[in-house]
Amino acid sequence: MDKSQIGRAGELAIELYTLVTSGGDIDIYSPVVDDDHVDLVAGIRGGPPTLGIQVKTTPHLDHSGLVEARASYPDGRIREDPNFLYAVVLLDAGGQSLLSRWPHSRGPQFSVRGRAARCGSD
Repeated sequence: MDKSQIGRAGELAIELYTLVTSGGDIDIYSPVVDDDHVDLVAGIRGGPPTLGIQVKTTPHLDHSGLVEARASYPDGRIREDPNFLYAVVLLDAGGQSLLSRWPHSRGPQFSVRGRAARCGSD
């Protein structure tokens, strides 16, 4: 798969994970265009969308065995809104499919682990 296909597959994985693990209580959508670093918007079913999500997807681990994702923003324009979320997806590790690779957790065959990092210099 090319880079665009990998990215879209990661977005779809987040949409599926959200739908299944929320039991349908969260609505999640893809905007018509991605011109504001927002790949998905989500909200409690029946209410307005209140969360913007930027999805970064990688098909493999880096040389240290970690998932690495990057986003580029102009200086001083890093989004720090509490209603904005970065989601990082490891799509395919070692040639295995997404569903067979991720261990079980609360949702069927998915595990989400993450670490927040502040971008920029202090």
